[in-house]
Amino acid sequence: MTVELKNAVFIGNIKAGVIPERLRGLKTLRVGTQAVDINGELLDQKEYLPLYIDKSEEKAYDDIMRNALKTIRRG
Repeated sequence: MTVELKNAVFIGNIKAGVIPERLRGLKTLRVGTQAVDINGELLDQKEYLPLYIDKSEEKAYDDIMRNALKTIRRG
């Protein structure tokens, strides 16, 4: 699947085929085709893929991640 990068925001790499459940409600969630590491090295496409959302859902994504962090902190 290709991603329209004009308004796309990279949110991280995922294990290929495994979209975190907490993110599945995001309407603009898209999986890219080639993940890279922090040094710009290509990662194996069978193992990792990049994940993007549209800029319009940044706040929703931030809310999801803040709530996840609160849950972790509570133990």
